[in-house]
Amino acid sequence: MRLITIIDDKNPDMQPSADFRGGHPQDGQSTALEEKQALDSQDVTACFNLFLGESPARASNEWLAIGSLPILLRQIFDTDQFKSSVLRPLLLREALPHTKLADTPSLHLIDWAQRTMPISAFTRRTLGGARTWAQVLELLLSDANLVALAPDLAAAEIDSLLRKRMEHEPLALVKRSVVGIIDAASAFEVRGWAVDLCDKSIPVVLEFYADGLFIGSISCHEPRPDVQDAVGGDGKFGFTFKISAAHRVRFGRGRALTVIDSVTREPVGASIVVSSDAAQSWDAISLMRNEIAQLRQALDRIEARLPEIGRLASVPIEAFDEYWERFYRPSQEVLAVQRAASEQLSYRPLVSVILPTWNSNTRLLDKAIASVRAQTYGRWELVITDDASGSDELKMLQRRHAAEPRIRWLEASSRGGIAINTNRGIAATNGDYIAFLDHDDELSPDALYWSRKAM
Repeated sequence: MRLITIIDDKNPDMQPSADFRGGHPQDGQSTALEEKQALDSQDVTACFNLFLGESPARASNEWLAIGSLPILLRQIFDTDQFKSSVLRPLLLREALPHTKLADTPSLHLIDWAQRTMPISAFTRRTLGGARTWAQVLELLLSDANLVALAPDLAAAEIDSLLRKRMEHEPLALVKRSVVGIIDAASAFEVRGWAVDLCDKSIPVVLEFYADGLFIGSISCHEPRPDVQDAVGGDGKFGFTFKISAAHRVRFGRGRALTVIDSVTREPVGASIVVSSDAAQSWDAISLMRNEIAQLRQALDRIEARLPEIGRLASVPIEAFDEYWERFYRPSQEVLAVQRAASEQLSYRPLVSVILPTWNSNTRLLDKAIASVRAQTYGRWELVITDDASGSDELKMLQRRHAAEPRIRWLEASSRGGIAINTNRGIAATNGDYIAFLDHDDELSPDALYWSRKAM
């Protein structure tokens, strides 16, 4: 799928329209979409995705009972979660929590915002060119119609602040954003789809060229439910272009077929070689069959060597330390990058590491503690719970690590066993997540970092 975005670059000094500068539509433009009389589950999910970066935690019927979209938006905008976890990092251009949902907003979610949000016509059009969470949120919250729903945001002039920030951004000048693809092509017909994400109501007109020679054009208005599922709209974005008999003879030995958007003059999909000689297609199939056969032979050779490779790859337990050091220990450069990255994470939960002890080997226990202190993800607490060991060496070890405020020591007056001792540690934790560490084991320095990345 190829993306085509067109901006008004005929006058590089041109300022955005008054619509963008003021946040209010010009005369004759709609000030907002019609308020929906009732919410549905898609509205609730989309609002949470867009403005909180998460899915609704409560049952859908509780949110549906709110009644209308403006009231739901007002409640979300008034939450501390929105103001601290979304608005603040957006204004500071820091990482947003939305990446927990997806790296980028889906085109279907953007379509929902265009159709449903109480925003100006300018914002609806420009949203078609947005591709990141920050761009979508900056556009929406720069719209005075939407911000007016939340008195606190309106009083703080959030919309005006974001409009000033975006005035000179390329996105503010977007007029057209076309996506499309060629599904199939032959010397007889070409099938595919194309849609302008800025205005899905007007069919895209495509032009077809064979080695630079114009051979026809077509409007994209055939139903494509699969495309509708991906980008929204009414789904009438497909086309079937039939190559005339007069032009088919030109494809006898194959020609490069290019499809372009008639407005942007940019290609839709990649150029492909099309031939009316069926034998050329058969040759391509034969070539592919030969390549598959060669791959199968290579796989057979690899499979035959697997027992020998497995024998060579086995590592005796006494050599495991050397094996780990050679192939798995992260370099200091990698660990430094992880430490810096972990400080920038928008979501930094506290991880409580529970370490039960009883008559432990203090040399091994010291290594276990040191492995937690060396973690590249620094928001942790270590709860060491001792089951009445009464060891002087353990007390000396406790004094050695006394300067680390993230380590807490619990002592039992009498021995209760591993289960009671572990539960004692769990009850004393303050973390969002719990991890368990044996007294004679060590954590890799990036263990908690990768655990957080997987959340």
